[in-house]
Amino acid sequence: MRSVLIDSGPLIALFAVDDRHHARFDGLVTALSASGLRLLTTWPCIVEASYLLGVPQRFELLEWVRLGGVTVYPFDVQHLGPAHAA
Repeated sequence: MRSVLIDSGPLIALFAVDDRHHARFDGLVTALSASGLRLLTTWPCIVEASYLLGVPQRFELLEWVRLGGVTVYPFDVQHLGPAHAA
């Protein structure tokens, strides 16, 4: 299975049909899903995308996450140590 990390920009583009990148990301995710694509993200990305999306799209994104459209990688305070040291 192929894993791809997705941040808030592509998440927004997937759900905001008026986003200039919507068709590209929607087509890419659809095409790669057929070959076993697994999307990974973090809760901070979901929070940011939710904040920036309009109300209907926000709930579509959250329902998609709930249904397993993306795997949410845990982001704990212990991860800040290595990030701070960089």
